[in-house]
Amino acid sequence: MTLSKSGNEILDEWRINPKHLYVIEDSQRQESKNFFDKNRTLYRDLYKHPEKDAYTVAKDIIRNRIQRLKIKTILDVGCGAGTPMIEYLKLNYQIKGIDFSAKQLEVAKGELKKNGFNPDLVTEADIENELTLPKENFDCIISVGVFPHLVNSSKALVSFVKMLNEKGKLFIQFKNALFSMFSLNKYSYEFFTHELIDMDSLGLLQKDVDLFLRSKFSTQTENFEFDVLSKYDNPLTISNLFEPLGLQIDKIHFFHYHIAPPILENVHPKLFRKLGYSIENSNDWRGYFLASSFIVEASNYHRLQISRRTTRHFLKGVK
Repeated sequence: MTLSKSGNEILDEWRINPKHLYVIEDSQRQESKNFFDKNRTLYRDLYKHPEKDAYTVAKDIIRNRIQRLKIKTILDVGCGAGTPMIEYLKLNYQIKGIDFSAKQLEVAKGELKKNGFNPDLVTEADIENELTLPKENFDCIISVGVFPHLVNSSKALVSFVKMLNEKGKLFIQFKNALFSMFSLNKYSYEFFTHELIDMDSLGLLQKDVDLFLRSKFSTQTENFEFDVLSKYDNPLTISNLFEPLGLQIDKIHFFHYHIAPPILENVHPKLFRKLGYSIENSNDWRGYFLASSFIVEASNYHRLQISRRTTRHFLKGVK
């Protein structure tokens, strides 16, 4: 399976040659769209699989939090085949869904109709294209399986704020960059050499450090879930994305725990996943390292009127 460029590699290209920004964005966005069109039933199958999946854990975390809050209207960004939407509809929430994959929306409309709900509750839209988004506001916006595949997360978050009511809630899933400290694979090598260590400052040590790190981390190809752009974010610094827009992070929920480095999943797959699910605890400090994903729960305590000038300033300041 061919791996897409990492988020760091894409950002490096932006910094080296900013004029290529929009070309890179369009290329990566189309790649993601093609993938999800091709795998139109992916999330429906994951949610319905008899063996509990990480996305089911995420869905349960968000639903349990929403049920404790005074929320009436919800927007599911990246609604996919509509499985979580149907659960909320059965709980009498007012929920709509958007997705940029027309093929997945075909599945969602079929599932909604089959369950007695209006198929027009889902529409095609691109969170990175404001002109396609709903013109209404919501008490809550949820987004799972979206931000890791976005080219421009900050641009998308600006759109979220514009659609969120005052004191509204956001639940957004990210992939955990700190998991690379535990995975002991090629991502660990990239994390050490791109995030932790300034390799260019090492002088004569650079080659030795590089060889040492390569010898410690497995480069064996693993069974990757998605053959598409996949970015990782640091839960310790994720507030830098939210706070400039007046969003307060209330809590970080960790999920998709691993009982051991993922390369060992191939030895006893079912036991590996069973033991991983047995330690799922969104409040456990070990989630910073053992969980491959996290959900940011954030509140819009200060309803900002975001002008084009403010948007440009924010996007310029976010790396």
